[in-house]
Amino acid sequence: RDGRDVDPALTAALRERLAAERLVLAVVETERELCAPGAVSRRRVCPLHPADAARAGLREGDIVELVGARSPLRAWVVLDGTAGAGTVPVDPLARGVLGVAAGTPLHVRRL
Repeated sequence: RDGRDVDPALTAALRERLAAERLVLAVVETERELCAPGAVSRRRVCPLHPADAARAGLREGDIVELVGARSPLRAWVVLDGTAGAGTVPVDPLARGVLGVAAGTPLHVRRL
């Protein structure tokens, strides 16, 4: 192919595979502010169950983007065995920025 032709079936299959590989977790509301001290100021943290992090190839300290209905937010991964598998805790400020509530699917993607 010369790059000008589009194969609709191949494109659809690729889109399906990429969607299936996304780390999408259910929002769990927390009232605890999810920030930690950083080198210059506080930084947002994203507590993830180790199994969820492993599924997405994420490690402690990786930077992710939380993608909701509104503006995305960046956060640093914190592995947390007490976080429920398949869920992600989100504090009030982040819920407002992301436009999410309890149970909302939230895409967590590596940057």
